[in-house]
Amino acid sequence: KVCLSVKNIDKFDMKISSIVQNKIPKQIIIQWLRKHNILTRRVDESRFLRNKYYPDLPGNNTLCGSWGVIKKYLRGNLVFRPDYKSLMYYDKFFKPWKDFVPIESDFSDLYEKYIWAENNQNQSIKIAWNGFCNAKDYLRKIEDHFISCAMKNITILD
Repeated sequence: KVCLSVKNIDKFDMKISSIVQNKIPKQIIIQWLRKHNILTRRVDESRFLRNKYYPDLPGNNTLCGSWGVIKKYLRGNLVFRPDYKSLMYYDKFFKPWKDFVPIESDFSDLYEKYIWAENNQNQSIKIAWNGFCNAKDYLRKIEDHFISCAMKNITILD
């Protein structure tokens, strides 16, 4: 739905690159995506270096964002992210308007937020920078996060 909603907006290039976990035969889905021109090959991660922005589209779980979004923070992309019901562990460390630009869960205000970012480059750069620093800090402390999480969920037997 999101890809279709922005398909005709200049400077937007959002497409589906893979199909997993579906109840409809894959070939039927591929035909439909091709018909609507929203199917593409997998995008190499390095390509995101050329983009200022990254909308955190849900993957095969519509309740949470994509697994690779932390890489977008690390590449310096300004992330547009809905308030997902299911979160990655690191999401609790990222705050709206500080580390990312919040958007509606149906992405209906994505274009509006894009225009805001274009018109507020200094604030956008600061938010992207904060997201980058926060992602880097999280990964630097990943061992501590893992141990803290594990200790809350294990029982030590005598």
